[in-house]
Amino acid sequence: MKLRVKGKTGCQTHFVAILLFIVALCSKAQTAGQVDESFYPQFGGSFSAGSPFVDAVAIQSGGKILVGGNFTNVSSAYQNCIARLNTDGSLDSTFSSPISNEGLTTGDHLVSAIAVQPDGNIVVFGKFYFTDGSFHTVAWLTYGGGIDTNFDTTDIPDSQVSVVALQSDGKILLGGSFTRVSDYTETYVARFNTNGSLDTSFSASLSALPANQGGVNAIAVQPNGKILISGAFTNFNTTPLTGLARLNTNGTLDTTFNPAVTAYQDNPIPLISVQSDGKILISGLLANVNGQNLNGIARLGTNGALDTTFLPDKVQGGTPSIAAISIQASGEILVGGWFTNIEGQSALEGQICTNLARLGSNGTPEAPGTFEGPPFAGDFGNQVYALANQENGDILAGGQFSIIAGNSHAGIARLTNAVPQNTLTNTSSLIKWSQGGSAPELIGTTFEVFDATNQGWTLLGNGGLTNGAWQLAGLNLPPSGIMRAQGQAMGGIYGSSSGQVEQLQAFGGANLGPTIVTLPATGITTTTAVLNGSINSLDADALVFFSWWTNAAAPLSSSAVPSSVDDSVAVPIAVQVSNLKPGTTYVFQTLWKTNANAVLGNTLTFTTISTNAGLANLTVTGAAFSPAFNPTNSYYAASVAYGLSNVRVTATAADTNASIYLLHIGALNSGIPSAPIPVSVGANAITISVTAQDESTESVFTIDLTRLMLPPAPVISGSIVNQAGQFSLTFLGSTNASYTVYGTTNMTLSGSNWTLLGQASVLSSNLFQFTDPQASNILNRFYQVRSP
Repeated sequence: MKLRVKGKTGCQTHFVAILLFIVALCSKAQTAGQVDESFYPQFGGSFSAGSPFVDAVAIQSGGKILVGGNFTNVSSAYQNCIARLNTDGSLDSTFSSPISNEGLTTGDHLVSAIAVQPDGNIVVFGKFYFTDGSFHTVAWLTYGGGIDTNFDTTDIPDSQVSVVALQSDGKILLGGSFTRVSDYTETYVARFNTNGSLDTSFSASLSALPANQGGVNAIAVQPNGKILISGAFTNFNTTPLTGLARLNTNGTLDTTFNPAVTAYQDNPIPLISVQSDGKILISGLLANVNGQNLNGIARLGTNGALDTTFLPDKVQGGTPSIAAISIQASGEILVGGWFTNIEGQSALEGQICTNLARLGSNGTPEAPGTFEGPPFAGDFGNQVYALANQENGDILAGGQFSIIAGNSHAGIARLTNAVPQNTLTNTSSLIKWSQGGSAPELIGTTFEVFDATNQGWTLLGNGGLTNGAWQLAGLNLPPSGIMRAQGQAMGGIYGSSSGQVEQLQAFGGANLGPTIVTLPATGITTTTAVLNGSINSLDADALVFFSWWTNAAAPLSSSAVPSSVDDSVAVPIAVQVSNLKPGTTYVFQTLWKTNANAVLGNTLTFTTISTNAGLANLTVTGAAFSPAFNPTNSYYAASVAYGLSNVRVTATAADTNASIYLLHIGALNSGIPSAPIPVSVGANAITISVTAQDESTESVFTIDLTRLMLPPAPVISGSIVNQAGQFSLTFLGSTNASYTVYGTTNMTLSGSNWTLLGQASVLSSNLFQFTDPQASNILNRFYQVRSP
């Protein structure tokens, strides 16, 4: 049945829509920079002394937030160095990376940079270990966090990667302290192809004195493709440099760019950011730029000359520095780091917030009432390391802090901002994408059109910046369809990360699609599940599909709901899928398709019932197994000393949903030692059964445990005094037994008061000897041999 709404009901509907729109505008009309207390992820744990910190923030298409740094949990959930948040700040449980907490126990274990590629896949940089124990400085991950096996992972830098930048052609620039990439000399900067292999056509001959203290810690790509780098380097071949240079697209030095920059106390420039007009922002402990005394931040022209119209004056407060810059399309500049005031406006006087401020396009800090950044604080620091703008304009700030404006916010927070002003328009031959307001300034764009035949996106080309808008001309677009614009926005500490901004627009009468929702799976067994959803197709005739996959792989399959959907109200949809793997977590989502359009629903997960009845580990106190424990073995022999009359069994299930039962004792908790089990001298049998989650698959493990017999008393067979005056005692004992020797000069003492002299050594299978080197110094000494 189709429902048509007319008359007064329609008027009421329009009134509600207008009211909600007004409320939305009012909520955004508040002063920018206020803390959003509804956004509350808490980053905890650390691989180093001090509090955890966030170095990298990158936004994926669709608004999900990738966060990297030094941490071990997010809101008490286990996450190592990288996590993904939903737009509301909750942890995205569908994202699971291979990065482990094993191998490093220092602050070197961190994700320092994240780059989101146009296809949604992720490149991660830093220093970290995988769960298989392998060490990495670069990792290529899928959208869901699994290892992307389509990339060449043989070309690996030999040291930390600190910064990354994406070129418009998809190639990736890396900077850091490395000097080699696999078998190639690549000092501090290198470029990778889109498949992850080293681009050997790019070669930048940098050097530093001393060489082991050099590195590149900032990279920015200009609209013309030239590459700005800064860091601790002194030369390009034989050309002297001051830590700031521009490279041509092939890595050679651009000799037309050579600003005279002097850093305070020889600290390299840590941050470069390029404006849409080509002007260049640099920040750090700047002391002098082209003869001008500056500190904190400066702006250069496209040729490297100092822009004297940019006047933020000095950044002050202790040893001040700016670690993060986010440029808005309006020209306003968000800056974060560690400082207390800019141009004399002090946070303590309520003029500018501590460690976060917004500057006008001329560098002047915005006055209170326009931007009210809150003070950041914490026991181990209060630095802001990373800034990024969400699709609605709100500001994400990451760093090393635990308190903002008196409230608990650990590692990341969201601040309010104005609504961005983005427009995506087209003619038959031209696409034009304009950003305004609080939208992030982009460093590159691509344009696509939806291919209705293949149900996928077709790349049209890279956009170019013309008169303040990204444009792509010379097209032959279809009469109607859907276009997609994607852009790269910089973020993270020292501009080391990059995220994606996306906008879709229908044209020529096409419809962006219906409201479609993925609902929890039901009827889950070991190999099957029912996938559920609902859809309001808005009277559009289309088929609904479900796709499902594991985190480590592309979509495995898709299946259409038996009938097409054509209605104006939300209707339930479902399909049963089979041939699934037991004990496996799947991601699934709904997909609405027509001949000219496709809309994806949200993603959810389900885990099939496990048939795993194995053990991950098995131990008995005081016993060594023969053979050594192996998950594929079910029988073991072991022995314990005579003196051990009770043992404890610890069995760890391979699957957390399995149950463990110890014969004659009862149920065991996985990984927890059992109650004491009495063992008799001689043979003992210990039987453990494991039942899988499906309650039918069972495995039995048997341990034949021997408690050794009490060894016979030793029989002294001889004694000598050697030429050095040392006394040696020889005696017969039991094979495989161990003996200790005690001594005293007073036979009236009880045995517990005799002095332990040492362990007897084995001369043969049952012959033992003990030598007392102090015997010659003692007139009388009595000896006693004990076992055990």
